[in-house]
Amino acid sequence: MRILTKRVVFLILAVFLLSIAYASAESIIISHEDLRSRVSPGETAEFLFTIKNNMNSEATLLIGPNELDAHPFSTVIEKAEVDKATVVLKAKESVKVKLTLKIFEDAVPNINYKTFIIAKSATDPDIRARDDVTVSVLMPDDLVGITTTFPDKIIAGKDDSFNITFTSRVNKILKDVELSISSEFMQDSSKENIYYGVPITKQLEYGLDSSTKPGKYKLSVKVFYNGMLRGSLTKEFEVIKNPDIMENNQIEKGFLFKRYIFERENKGNIELEEKVFLPLGFFERIFATSNIKPNEKNDAGYEWTFALKPGEKRDIDAKTDYRTVFYGTIIILLFAFGLWYYLHKTILIKKYLFHVKDSDSGTSELKIMIKIKNKGDPLRIVRAVDIVPGFFKLLGEYGTLKPAQTENTYNGTRITWDVHNLEMGDERLISYKIESKTAIHATSTLPPAAVIYKKLSKRITKTSNRVVFVPKSLKKQK
Repeated sequence: MRILTKRVVFLILAVFLLSIAYASAESIIISHEDLRSRVSPGETAEFLFTIKNNMNSEATLLIGPNELDAHPFSTVIEKAEVDKATVVLKAKESVKVKLTLKIFEDAVPNINYKTFIIAKSATDPDIRARDDVTVSVLMPDDLVGITTTFPDKIIAGKDDSFNITFTSRVNKILKDVELSISSEFMQDSSKENIYYGVPITKQLEYGLDSSTKPGKYKLSVKVFYNGMLRGSLTKEFEVIKNPDIMENNQIEKGFLFKRYIFERENKGNIELEEKVFLPLGFFERIFATSNIKPNEKNDAGYEWTFALKPGEKRDIDAKTDYRTVFYGTIIILLFAFGLWYYLHKTILIKKYLFHVKDSDSGTSELKIMIKIKNKGDPLRIVRAVDIVPGFFKLLGEYGTLKPAQTENTYNGTRITWDVHNLEMGDERLISYKIESKTAIHATSTLPPAAVIYKKLSKRITKTSNRVVFVPKSLKKQK
């Protein structure tokens, strides 16, 4: 009987304890909803729990994650937090509690990690409940992070360099990663192995052509891993206006010559208007020429105005050249001298005076000789002319060639001889005698003789030297 009684008591106690445990387990009911259970390294998982006080009296509940499943005990979960750590619930009342799980940046992807949340009574630690959750750490779409020092604004025509840095976002070796860099101005691609914690930096140079139009452009950087796009960066930048004109001015000087060279080249990327001014004086403007016609000519000089498109070049070549006039003048003078020499070189005429005798009355008898020689081309219609001063008279004695005409003039007597034709090298001697009308006691100068002929239909006169008569009385005094 005693044995039976003991068994009954044991069974009653066991049932009582089980009923207490069951009642305790059902005192708090927890369920959850996955807000974000699939995340990549560095992201945050979120779960929304519904916690119900299933007891018949008000209860204060303590709520928290399992601390042993987070840092420093875990290499996956960096931080686990709930938005409500303590709640007071009436009987049968529920509350919403959010659990956030921050995943480490270097968490190994492609794993499932389990943890749980606990809700327990603040007054009776035996009254508690737990709900498990599973976090899936996935391989991120962007396996590789990309940063660049590429500027927001670029001046065309100026060379520079920039860096692009690639950083693995997963704790895994990424082999044969294809890196592609492209824009309207550059293309570059390569394959690299990227290790976690060891960034790769590529330095690239860019040199936009100076004629690149200003505006908005894009730099695109893409990362491919196993044939899939696993990282990208699009950088928008602006090519700004670059009003850059290259100027080169040169002056070349020479004998009676000056050259001005103006070179203008648009090294920028916008169309520009350029002005070139060349100061010139009045005389310089008369002899100035240029390869491009000036837009304006005024008292100050020449001015050119023109537009230059990007990359366009314009050269202005202006000259002030007096050489043509100078050499032309020299040629004209030489020609005139040559013509004069040609017209006059053919005849050589010389006049001689011989003192024949003096009479008792003091008069003097003189003989005049004129020598004509043709040193050039044959001449036709040649005449010789001489003037006998009024204080002398002709004696009528002539040489071999008699005068064709003698006539009295205001100053004396004019004698004309028809020589007719003179071949080259021919020589003629003309002579005549004169006598002074009275005694002469002073030096007298007789006028030159002349030869007249035609050449190239032009009447030409060439005169001889003058002769001087010195009386004997003066010679004796000396």
